[in-house]
Amino acid sequence: MKIGPINSFFLFCSGTSKDIISKCPSFEIIKYSTIGVTIILTSLLALLSGFYALSIIFDNIYISIVGSIFWSIIIFNLDRYIVISLRPTKSLSNNLIISLPRFFIAIVVAVVISKPIEIKLFENEINNFLELETLNRLELVDKKIDQKLDEIQIRKDKIELAFQKKVDIVNGYKEDYLCEGSGTCGTMIRGRGIEFQARKERWVNESAKLNLEKIKKDSIIKSLIEYEKNMISNLSEEKNVIKSTNYGFFDRVDALNSVNAIASYFILFIFIMIETSPMLT
Repeated sequence: MKIGPINSFFLFCSGTSKDIISKCPSFEIIKYSTIGVTIILTSLLALLSGFYALSIIFDNIYISIVGSIFWSIIIFNLDRYIVISLRPTKSLSNNLIISLPRFFIAIVVAVVISKPIEIKLFENEINNFLELETLNRLELVDKKIDQKLDEIQIRKDKIELAFQKKVDIVNGYKEDYLCEGSGTCGTMIRGRGIEFQARKERWVNESAKLNLEKIKKDSIIKSLIEYEKNMISNLSEEKNVIKSTNYGFFDRVDALNSVNAIASYFILFIFIMIETSPMLT
């Protein structure tokens, strides 16, 4: 049977000997030509898949084009090698042992080719998921800011409350010595006697301690305010980093599993069937 140039090309892709296949029935030529078509289509899918993946990784379109062409040539040669190197025998167990490594390679190739195409098919869903993920991360930062601010405010309130209690006590000492001097409390004797001097001395001493406590309290409050400002600045910077995050290829692969894992596995299964079909044939 005479073999045309198109069939010759497809037979070459399938790794078939033209001299031998020309002596076979036409259905054998069609079968091996179909294997060649499958290998070519797989290489084209690898070209598209590689271009999309590289366009995500690199901003340069020329790198994406050259890289995807190089990748499709690798896949073409790998598929062709798998088919050529597979030589079935009469033993089913031997055939299984021989084919297992090649099936493993074919499955790996199918996974590598399918993922960028899956990402492209679910591009809108993945983008929505990543936007929601960004909003959730920003919300967590906002909650962290609110939590830290509440903690700082609680600490400041405790310090102010403790200081106010000491102020009230010292003010009480002042009222004590004043009323002792006026004769309205204590010894009930008007004048500046021993009891009056003792109470006044206690107030003077405690007032001096209170002034030191106020300096200490103001210093702590000031440091907390500075810490609060730095914390807000750092967390705001973290929010800016989150907003400017550019999600890469592998981030989208992770997102794909969260968006629709079942559909992803179904598409992967189709690619595995395409990739292994020449070997099965």
